[in-house]
Amino acid sequence: MNAIDTNTYITQIRTQSTNLLTTMHKLQALEEKRIALDLGTSLNQADVGGDNDGILITDCMAVLTTTLSALQTVLDAGHATNLHKIAIV
Repeated sequence: MNAIDTNTYITQIRTQSTNLLTTMHKLQALEEKRIALDLGTSLNQADVGGDNDGILITDCMAVLTTTLSALQTVLDAGHATNLHKIAIV
């Protein structure tokens, strides 16, 4: 790889690391909203359609609970530091 390719590659890693951090923050905000508004029990599967047709509410809630928790555990184990070190601010 030449210097331009190397810099492009490093920028891509930094961009995706920043995107991951941003996405985690957005998912955490959605989880807070789920809890505050009790959306885990009040959403109606019959209301899901359009681009979300075939997507189960329970699968989405699993992302906000189980999956988000697992990802947070990985980040808490020191990987958040790695991401923040190279994040584009």
